[in-house]
Amino acid sequence: MTTLGLLLALLLFPSHVAAEPHGADLEVELTALMNAGRVEDARKLLLSQPHDDVDLQLFEGRVLKLQNQFSKSAELLEQALRKRPTDIVIRRELAHVLFLGEQYHQAQLHLNKLMRQDPDATLRRQYMSMLEMIKDKRKLSFGLSIALEPSTNITNGASAEYFHTPTASIRIDDSSREASGLGLTLGLTSTFSALQTELNELVFDLGVTGTRYSVSQANSKNVYKVGAAYTVFNARSRFEIRPYWKKEVSHGRVDQTTLGLSLNWTKKILGDGELNAVLTTERQTKDVSPKTTGTDSSLLASYKHYMSQRTAVQVGLLLEQNKIGLIHNQYVGQRVDVAMDHLFSSGLLAHARLSFGHRNFTENFPLLSFERIDDYAEVVVQVQNNSWHFFGFSPIATCKHVQNRSNISLYSYKSTSCAASLSREF
Repeated sequence: MTTLGLLLALLLFPSHVAAEPHGADLEVELTALMNAGRVEDARKLLLSQPHDDVDLQLFEGRVLKLQNQFSKSAELLEQALRKRPTDIVIRRELAHVLFLGEQYHQAQLHLNKLMRQDPDATLRRQYMSMLEMIKDKRKLSFGLSIALEPSTNITNGASAEYFHTPTASIRIDDSSREASGLGLTLGLTSTFSALQTELNELVFDLGVTGTRYSVSQANSKNVYKVGAAYTVFNARSRFEIRPYWKKEVSHGRVDQTTLGLSLNWTKKILGDGELNAVLTTERQTKDVSPKTTGTDSSLLASYKHYMSQRTAVQVGLLLEQNKIGLIHNQYVGQRVDVAMDHLFSSGLLAHARLSFGHRNFTENFPLLSFERIDDYAEVVVQVQNNSWHFFGFSPIATCKHVQNRSNISLYSYKSTSCAASLSREF
């Protein structure tokens, strides 16, 4: 970073030292002492007041920042933030240190969170100034990810051996039955920040993913995506509109093209709560002759409650309608989600979700005199730690179990999979 850039950053960013519980007067006094170079006097003042290890980590992180030891400072501040993940003061200092250390991607993530969380309009303008500086340095970013997923039923094939009709029992073909296997996915993404202000942003993105499977029953595929997201936000709410295009090229299956639109609204309520609603609609076209089109729409409404700085619980309801393909495969459905997130002091973030769903299909199934009905359950557990890195890649582990029970044996199945993924942004 140039000397001018460093000075601008120091001038733009507020000098907060103590955590919020200490009060504004103590913050001002500590800041004045440190800016005057009287670090030991500032330390004695802090120690004379009620404090804990997080306050000390925040203080020492600021000292290291003033000594231009940005990596060590960021390490201390990240430890403090893991212990107080909702502390705005710690996040401010960490964002500043990452910015000064030219770790722009991580700084941008924290600054964007501060733009949504900090109620101080003056500080939000200062965050925006730093984001503008980052945008000038890296409007374009790239991402690389790789995921390996072993599964007991990688095709979601039928568990039963026979499909029963009123007149006969038909053996289900091996290609439609469950098969264990391994999936490997490689993804490349790119984002371009076209607009970023204090109240809105516009980002364009594109991505390419390729998935290959170890069994012939699963069809390998390539997926190409292009999208844009326009977001309007303030300290209490956020609204995003995202149109996108997707092309899926499958080996052994019909290719399809999707045009989609997603609306995402979030609002903080009651201090420790957050409402979220996501409306998504897609128009899919199958590349056959003649071409067939259909729509798939869903509405997910959820409420998240922060039980503490480390733990949050969430409940949600999904309504969906699928009008794609043959009429007996079209359906309406509902799903209930219950989820929990917990941040451990080590920095490990754990997520668990339990879902129950029901789908009613719209027409009688061929060879039968009744409509298909599915009930399903899904359990997902995911763990990650942003402080873990392998050659710059961040790991995420996700395990999932799905069980689908249908009144038509052809569609009853269960599957257990665990995916290990690595991702990195450049």
